[in-house]
Amino acid sequence: MELWEKLRILRVKSHQKQIEVAKQLKISNTALSNYEKGCRIPDIKTLKALANHYGVLMDDLITGIDIPEPSIIDVGLMIKKGYLVVDGHEYRFDKKTAEDLSIRLKEYLKTHENPSL
Repeated sequence: MELWEKLRILRVKSHQKQIEVAKQLKISNTALSNYEKGCRIPDIKTLKALANHYGVLMDDLITGIDIPEPSIIDVGLMIKKGYLVVDGHEYRFDKKTAEDLSIRLKEYLKTHENPSL
């Protein structure tokens, strides 16, 4: 698993938007987006800040084990917060759309015993 994938998954699992993490780390949203897309690699100082923020070792980000993808619970929480990450792309939407997606997700889960999202 590549660094950019780990960064995206860790943020999604922490239920935070890119802009929230960027503000907390005092980096630009564009920089974080580029790290999560694999367009840029963070410097050592930023890498250390990211590891501390997500509660992992720098070594785990660079060479460590794979990080599991978000669960169905994570997806539900993202929808409630007004965004969704699919294949590394973050989609934002308004409250009405979030409510509609939440209803559709619940309907889907009722009809599928073992959903795999």
